[in-house]
Amino acid sequence: MMIRLMEFVFSESVVFTMSVVLYIVAVVVILIAFHFFSPEEEASRPTRSGSSPTKELPIQAMVKTLISWRQWPILHTLGLRHPNFLGFRSIEEKYSNVDDLQSAMRRVGLERFQVILGLDFTASNEWQGRRSFGSKSLHHIQPKTQNPYQKAITALGECLRAYMASQQVYALGFGDVKTTDEEVFCVKPDGLPCEDWDDVYQCYTSVARQVTMSGPTSFAPLIERSLQIVEATKCFHLLVILTDGSVAKRQERATANAIIRATDFPLAIVTIGVGDGPWLRLREFDSQLPTRKFDNFHFFEFHPSTTRLKGGAGGASHDEFLLQLLMEVPDQYRFMREHGYC
Repeated sequence: MMIRLMEFVFSESVVFTMSVVLYIVAVVVILIAFHFFSPEEEASRPTRSGSSPTKELPIQAMVKTLISWRQWPILHTLGLRHPNFLGFRSIEEKYSNVDDLQSAMRRVGLERFQVILGLDFTASNEWQGRRSFGSKSLHHIQPKTQNPYQKAITALGECLRAYMASQQVYALGFGDVKTTDEEVFCVKPDGLPCEDWDDVYQCYTSVARQVTMSGPTSFAPLIERSLQIVEATKCFHLLVILTDGSVAKRQERATANAIIRATDFPLAIVTIGVGDGPWLRLREFDSQLPTRKFDNFHFFEFHPSTTRLKGGAGGASHDEFLLQLLMEVPDQYRFMREHGYC
């Protein structure tokens, strides 16, 4: 009797275990199917020439997906895209004042660096100032009042001048009707870097008055152009991106891949949000993308860091802005030095 009871219990536990396993397998299969057939990944549009983009064969799409398995949405669903997964560590914000930050920079041997500036001219700037800029376009130019981009450029100049090896700044625009999500353009008419931050301000103001905004938002062309600059100069650069919101859905993968590829170069990326947001995807770029070699992307909002204290870009708010701007740079540069990037 006891033996039969044990056999019955054993058989029931086996059935229960198998049921759980089959349930998990079914969930995994559904998630994989959702990944392959999700429409946001394959949204396509005509190319510049008007022809349709070449479609991948199903086997090609499957191979590409298998190769990039660590970025699968399924891993995010199962909790396996935590920032610490597969050895990736996001950099902690550990400096509470500028003196500590400057001491850390000296310890890792970073005295001077070069700056590349990216400016977002996508159409969403037209309405992203509803709360933060009196419902005006974030690029609206008016006498005696700076728009959010002009304020950010002024703050960047005041904070970064003392750290730059050369005062020249490559200022690149993206997202206008000519470049869309495929290219970038120099804000200086001759295609050369701006002479200094005052030149950046003047060139930006001139472009903002006449540009036709478009989109969609993608950082990939900007990052790729920055990598060309870094590769030509062989020195550490800080890429600062001023943007009004998150990357468009169908451009997320290209942007993520560009951020990951940038970890092969001595480039740190700081993205500053101007306007109303939302910022969710940019925060995810900051803390996730575990296939990166190191945490090379930092995001913060411009308005909280500059309006918490009075005084514009000077005084205490100046230090607060600088602290956020360079918060992760010492650890990023340490990794680059240890791995022979620069």
